[in-house]
Amino acid sequence: MMRYAAVFGWFTAAYFLSYFFRSANAIIAPDLSRELSLNAADLGLMTSVFFGAFALAQIPLGLGLDRWGPRWITSGLLFVGAVGSVIFAFAPSFELLMIGRALLGLGMAGALMGAMKIFSKWFHVNQFATLSGLTVGIGSSGALVAASPLAWFNEAFGWRWVFVGGAVITVFIGAAIIIWTRNTPPGVPWTGSTDTGGGVQEVVRDRRFWHIVPLDFFYRRHNVCFSKPVGGAIPVRCDATGCRSGGQYADCAEPRRNLRRTDLWLACRPGGHDAGNDCKRYIVY
Repeated sequence: MMRYAAVFGWFTAAYFLSYFFRSANAIIAPDLSRELSLNAADLGLMTSVFFGAFALAQIPLGLGLDRWGPRWITSGLLFVGAVGSVIFAFAPSFELLMIGRALLGLGMAGALMGAMKIFSKWFHVNQFATLSGLTVGIGSSGALVAASPLAWFNEAFGWRWVFVGGAVITVFIGAAIIIWTRNTPPGVPWTGSTDTGGGVQEVVRDRRFWHIVPLDFFYRRHNVCFSKPVGGAIPVRCDATGCRSGGQYADCAEPRRNLRRTDLWLACRPGGHDAGNDCKRYIVY
């Protein structure tokens, strides 16, 4: 039982870090602007680099997870993220900030998909959506830590030491994944895939994939009408609430017949929009 808890706990912690790092720039932006003379365009570009690296990594990430497993891929990427955090922490220029931020995006790219992959190996299919929903819900609270708590640490120690501390924690979680988790449960051998892209083509040709893409593309469109503090806090709290209940419902749903019913039900739940996007992926795939 402890091994199952370790798998869930350490991969959820990795996703928590991913959410923290992606949200941290909003709090430290005034300090970056003052210390390195950055304007709004610089800050926006630097923030977008994280998401650009994160997105570009996803297809090779999937191939790597299938071949070598989440234990090695997720932990290895976390170490890359730790290097990025250190570079960001000590960067004397905008260019090095960009490099650090890009490495952070790359390093956090494997957190969620690594968790999904290892859950599919360790847990029963009827538990998959519930555990995935819990991971997204708990991990999303990393954005809350990147709000007031980060502001307190930033005021007390400065933004550079915040990212040094983040690098240390990232290395610790990456090492914990290597030491205390395995790609498969005891007695089950790991059989890595040698697919070089055929699986990607199969997914792209599946019409169900194109039903989900628009939901993710417009995932945060409902934030635009709120102030920054409210726009950040509401969806995170919704994630934490809706993903848990949405995952439980998705595990109970009969995939083909209940996909639309799940969507309607989630729309009436707290956090339903956020949970719906995630849980429909689990039902379909």
